[in-house]
Amino acid sequence: MALALEPVSLKGAGHSSTLELPLVRGAKQDWPFLLPLILVPDTLGCSSMIDFVVVSSDLRPHALDTRVKRRAELSPDHYLVLKKESYRALLTCWTLEEADMYRQSKWQVARLVAEAKTRAWEEFGDAMEKDFHMASKEFVSGGGSSALKKESYRALLTCWTLEEADMYRQSKWQVARLVAEAKTRAWEEFGDAMEKDFHMASKEFVSGGGSSAILIHVGFLTEESGDVFSPKVLKGGPLGEMVQWADILTALHVLGHNLKISMSVKELQGFLGVPPGRGSCPLTGPLPFDLIYTDYHGLQQMKQHMGLSLKKHKCHIRVIDTFGTEPAYNHEEYATLHGYRTNWGYWNLNARQYMTMFPHTPDNSFMGFVSEELNETEKRSIQQNKVNNMAVVYGKEASMWKLQGKESFLEILHRYMEVHGTVYYETQRPPEVPAFVKNHGLLPQHELQQLLRKAKLFIGFGFPYEGPAPLEAIANGCIFLQPKFQPPHSSLNHEFFRGKPTSRQVFSQHPYAEQYIGRPHVMTVDYNNSLQFEAAIQEIMRTKVEPYLPYEYTCEGMLERLHAYIQHQDFCVPQPPFIPANFSRLGSASGSRVIGPLFVPLPNSTALGWASNATAPTAWPPLSSLRLLVSQEGQSCVEACQSAGWICEPAHFPFINNKDALRGLEVQCEVVDSEINHILPAFSVMRRECSLQREPLLFSCAGHSPKYRRLCPCRDFLGGQVALCRDCL
Repeated sequence: MALALEPVSLKGAGHSSTLELPLVRGAKQDWPFLLPLILVPDTLGCSSMIDFVVVSSDLRPHALDTRVKRRAELSPDHYLVLKKESYRALLTCWTLEEADMYRQSKWQVARLVAEAKTRAWEEFGDAMEKDFHMASKEFVSGGGSSALKKESYRALLTCWTLEEADMYRQSKWQVARLVAEAKTRAWEEFGDAMEKDFHMASKEFVSGGGSSAILIHVGFLTEESGDVFSPKVLKGGPLGEMVQWADILTALHVLGHNLKISMSVKELQGFLGVPPGRGSCPLTGPLPFDLIYTDYHGLQQMKQHMGLSLKKHKCHIRVIDTFGTEPAYNHEEYATLHGYRTNWGYWNLNARQYMTMFPHTPDNSFMGFVSEELNETEKRSIQQNKVNNMAVVYGKEASMWKLQGKESFLEILHRYMEVHGTVYYETQRPPEVPAFVKNHGLLPQHELQQLLRKAKLFIGFGFPYEGPAPLEAIANGCIFLQPKFQPPHSSLNHEFFRGKPTSRQVFSQHPYAEQYIGRPHVMTVDYNNSLQFEAAIQEIMRTKVEPYLPYEYTCEGMLERLHAYIQHQDFCVPQPPFIPANFSRLGSASGSRVIGPLFVPLPNSTALGWASNATAPTAWPPLSSLRLLVSQEGQSCVEACQSAGWICEPAHFPFINNKDALRGLEVQCEVVDSEINHILPAFSVMRRECSLQREPLLFSCAGHSPKYRRLCPCRDFLGGQVALCRDCL
């Protein structure tokens, strides 16, 4: 559609300056964004000729951001688009009242975005209802897949009745509603963060960096991937991935980036400029995006339709990966030769391009999500209204209640507490749920939040693993009780993890809650030990806790982390794979160079740090955060760094993969060679053999061997923000 652009001038009363601004008028069908007023300081409190400016979604990045100016002397709200430089200057001098106005405008934007998304789903549903058989074929054809489940799904689409199509459409609408709720909640929390310390927040998240063109391709929700998630939304299915994607979209939008969202292969092809066909022709022009956020399903679709162009542009890709991908599984040739090949993995990316939901795999980047953060008034209200003998069970599907032996510990729990459930059912109570459990059925998010605010205990049965719900419960003042796994669950002994590109051992249902939060908010016990379980229930009833949410899962924490990644992670610039052993450092006299060690002892520690006067290529995280130490035999660098109170940093591996690091650690080497193995660099004490890494893609924090001790590049981290070091910002 055509848009009319015409200059509009605003002259403040009593002032001589005039701002020339484009007024954009467009048809309603263009899903416009309504931009509330930003008044420059010399026009505050003055009326204007402009009532509102409607900006097409395509022009949204150029208009940037907005807030509402409300004063008693103004009867309507007035609207004005302000260019980026003036906007950033204005941020630094706003009062808290003005910040509140800004927050109100953010809510307005979120509402309009939500309405646009809902309208898009409605149009999709209408198209399916008009001629569902035709529409289903149109939306699904062209993707192709050898997977049996996808073929079965497509066959089902072609024979659905209108009633079945309507059920599917309702599921899609539910997805849109959940995404909209998550985005609205994130906007509200962003406003609260700005209100707490507005000057800091404005400088932290708005200044610097500029706007990037970013493509979001949610592969697992496309028809071509079989979309098994959407139909389960109304039946207690998993929502963690959808929560994370909604928060990623919101955070990128808040940070001011120019987003395109693809929900089908056809849209993906259009945005990338891919010629028709299945990858037979490479891209004819440059990649039109600075970054592409997708998942494993989307990565496979990009491979099918980009062909050889994917290899050229894969450094721009970020893969949202819930459970993590270790380097041994990521390197295609190595994985094939050494038994690490799975249906996922094998993409030969830098392992930090995989972005996880929790910081369980340091080889990857921790993306996370946002959980609701309460203000002080809400926290006090929760503490006053807690029901001390009320427990809520973590598990929305009846299958999660089929845990063998649950009767014994549920009976103990029932003796002390009133047990509540939120298990989905259609017509009758699920037989897996005991009669003494008060089952509320599947609750909308706001009703679930109210239930958690009353409950004292949130109890897990061992599944699902690592979801958002325990963090939401803890943030609402619950104590989370979870089972300890003996032996730990992994791809070697548990069906759920089999085939996933990780060897990680899971020692409890929610390892993050156990490791990074812990008591008194989190208790991990052996459910098979009745005495231990009962003692835990008694302790929980005696313990008073305040609502708690780790900073990294607040809106501000996620914005801080994601902004740092976008600014500093660049996998397209070739990096020198090795630092030579005789690397020079600056001397003290006249800038002369002298040969000296790269690593120096750290005070009160057995670890080594990077010499402060050693020259080195620019690195992020900066080398000031490096802590070099040696693991025990059979210990991974993940474990070695954690035991010292640090975290393994894979970006530092190239700087320790040299003889200078071995000498600094006083390792006795009769032979030093280089090999391709995911446990290197490492050495054998018995053989006095030392090996350096020859393949940079195999630098791995997770690797371990009973015969070798590893050289581990650890780093410090910010309190409450494990993804960032102290000098990272």
